[in-house]
Amino acid sequence: MLLFMAARAQMVQELILPALDSGKIVVTDRFLLSTLVYQGYAGKIAVDAIEQVGTIATAGTLPDLNFILDLPLETARGRLNHREVDRMERMGTDYHEQVRQGFLTHAKTDPQRFVVIDATLPVDALAEKITEIVLAGLS
Repeated sequence: MLLFMAARAQMVQELILPALDSGKIVVTDRFLLSTLVYQGYAGKIAVDAIEQVGTIATAGTLPDLNFILDLPLETARGRLNHREVDRMERMGTDYHEQVRQGFLTHAKTDPQRFVVIDATLPVDALAEKITEIVLAGLS
């Protein structure tokens, strides 16, 4: 968890804050929520401790909006297409279900910031839905 936070701290200082300071919009594919879920909800490190370390590591920088692409575990496994899986993907079914439930549980803490989207939608429909939400937030 601390290694992930060190990487997040570096990313915030070197990339995110300078981009935000220059008026740019920043999009990342993983941030604190991923650490909360993988190491906290599923990994059994206290979620509040991860949040405290994350707040320090990122200087309080949080995304305005988080998209959680929800996909049933069986569907997700089917999308691996028999490619070589990494260490996290080799974790058991129980772990991955805890990850999914962690995302869904945490999303309920702030539904304005954490938007859960059905990832079984076709890719075009999924992209359209995300674009619609982002554009609505920018106006």
